[in-house]
Amino acid sequence: MPEKDPWPHLQRRAAAHLRGDLADRVLRRHRLDRVGRREAWLSLGLAALTATAGAVAVVIIGQRFTAVENARNYAAWSEVATHTSLIVRLP
Repeated sequence: MPEKDPWPHLQRRAAAHLRGDLADRVLRRHRLDRVGRREAWLSLGLAALTATAGAVAVVIIGQRFTAVENARNYAAWSEVATHTSLIVRLP
């Protein structure tokens, strides 16, 4: 008769194949002692380039929104000025 929950059996089987210091060995093997200068400069350069590109994008988009808003305000004030000059000309 098969077990209702095969998970404990699979855990026991896997534990029999693994040594107790598995986590320590994995961490020790993959731990970086030092980062090379070239790799550090490349990472720093990439970060600086990304930050610059983001800042440029924000400035360009901000200028476009500002130009659109200024054009809309100018059109509204031109209409106000036109109506005002018509009112002043009335006798």
